[in-house]
Amino acid sequence: MLSVCASEEKTITSPVSQVFGRARYFLFIDTNTLQVEVIENPALNEGGGAGIKAAQFVVDRGAQAVVAGNFGPNAFQVLNAAELPCYSVDEISIETALESIRNNTLVPINTPSAKAHAGMKGGEPAENPIHQKMADAKSENERAVLKKELADLRQKLSKTLSRIEELEKEN
Repeated sequence: MLSVCASEEKTITSPVSQVFGRARYFLFIDTNTLQVEVIENPALNEGGGAGIKAAQFVVDRGAQAVVAGNFGPNAFQVLNAAELPCYSVDEISIETALESIRNNTLVPINTPSAKAHAGMKGGEPAENPIHQKMADAKSENERAVLKKELADLRQKLSKTLSRIEELEKEN
């Protein structure tokens, strides 16, 4: 299984990053062989939408499970739509988290574990009325885009399932 761990460092002995969307690195780890590929988070310095971009990145790279300290609502929605289990852990090493996944002792979360914008560095807090209005508008736009993408994926999934059923009937 290909697990992805959010990290601020490049080794599996490092602690799991407590933020997902703004973690410095993603460690893509084959849980069977422990082969590791370290990739800098392409969303790290995004002005907004880091969680969504980071989540889509790990989905596109073939992740089958994701580990971080916390997942914001936008990142969680993307990962959940891709049916990736998300594991929220306290400050433990990546190595320990992987061992827990291998032993089936971690339980995936079923809701976001952080508030929106929890991982933002710098910038003004969301309480600023102008910033909040901009964030709300952007969030509404992102929600509409994601809903459209989800509808498209559901349609593709339905067609795929129908085709599988046809093939099974032929056998």
